[in-house]
Amino acid sequence: MATNLYMENIYSSLLFIALFILWPFVSPCKKAQTSAQLIFEPAPGSPIAMPCSPGNITTGDVNNDGRPDFVAACSKQRTLTIFIGRGDGQFDATVGSPILLQYSPDEIEIGDMNSDGHADLIIASHDSYDIWILPGDGRGVFTTAAGFSITMKEGNKPHTHGLGIGDMNSDSSPDIVTANSSDNDIAVMLNVERNDFVPCPGSPFPVSTSPYPLTIGDVNSDGHLDIVSTSTNSKLLSVLFGDGRGNFRRSDLPLHTSGPGFVAIGDINNDSIPDLASTHLERSELTVLTGSGNGHFTEVTGSPFDLGSSAWHVTIADFNHDANPDVIAAAGSGVRVMFGDVNGQFVPAPGSPFLTGKGTWHLDISDVNGDGRPDVVTSNLESNNVSVLLGR
Repeated sequence: MATNLYMENIYSSLLFIALFILWPFVSPCKKAQTSAQLIFEPAPGSPIAMPCSPGNITTGDVNNDGRPDFVAACSKQRTLTIFIGRGDGQFDATVGSPILLQYSPDEIEIGDMNSDGHADLIIASHDSYDIWILPGDGRGVFTTAAGFSITMKEGNKPHTHGLGIGDMNSDSSPDIVTANSSDNDIAVMLNVERNDFVPCPGSPFPVSTSPYPLTIGDVNSDGHLDIVSTSTNSKLLSVLFGDGRGNFRRSDLPLHTSGPGFVAIGDINNDSIPDLASTHLERSELTVLTGSGNGHFTEVTGSPFDLGSSAWHVTIADFNHDANPDVIAAAGSGVRVMFGDVNGQFVPAPGSPFLTGKGTWHLDISDVNGDGRPDVVTSNLESNNVSVLLGR
């Protein structure tokens, strides 16, 4: 009898050890926790409360310390808030923020427009053909007193719904591009020297109807920047192929789905050729097109993919570290992530959507804590805050 009791104790001990080892793999609670935290976790202090409704957001190093910072724009309150990164995923608003403006900052970019080595702010307002440049001092300070405006084009129906910067004529100076939704065109202003801008010959350039936020990149692999704009009233994307001298040739790309709102450029199938991904306004669909390298694009099999909800701003990055680019989109109360494979196919990431705040419509990707992994910053319009999600 003592022998049987001894053997029972051994069996019980072995069973306990086996369960202890296997529990992380069989426990439903552990599985759910792992899935929910697979690729993101909130940064300390996130979400960051704001005294206004942030609509647009962009990241960049505004104080020359080598760490990403971000700027949040509140259109309704006409303010900009500058947040300086600590390098660990936490941010502090600068002294003097928010900056009060005389116009609504609906679109914002960061770039060194006057070649002084310091980041400047480029701002567009939906109700104006003008853009404004606020020069930076290299310490994260921007003042309206030092700012100036540029009229991108003439017209009677200003509705600027896109802003981008890039060297469009190969002179090593960043130029300015805007999308004019009511005029169905793209305006390009060339940066000829410090604080001096002139219209690009032929600007503005016609595109398909109701262009929304645009994106800039070399989509035909010729070494020159091109412009891709969406068309919210059609089933088209418009591409303006640049020749590196400020001239552009238009080509429209047909889609299966109407109302493309935001578009991103990236290599989704690892063939070193630029591809495109687009969300659609009021539709829960993601369109993916692979590029041929010469400016031709083909919508992949299975596209459009189901995002699970309507989405807005979209970008491409590898979030699960499998060397295959993924897609992330701002989607109302969070961000939705679609994992990609080498064939350009996409499935929802475990744990997606990742909650941020109500009114998430714009995001930016940057390594805010210096660990080599892409992190996400979102503006949450209806929650009056900004979220920072750290990549795991």
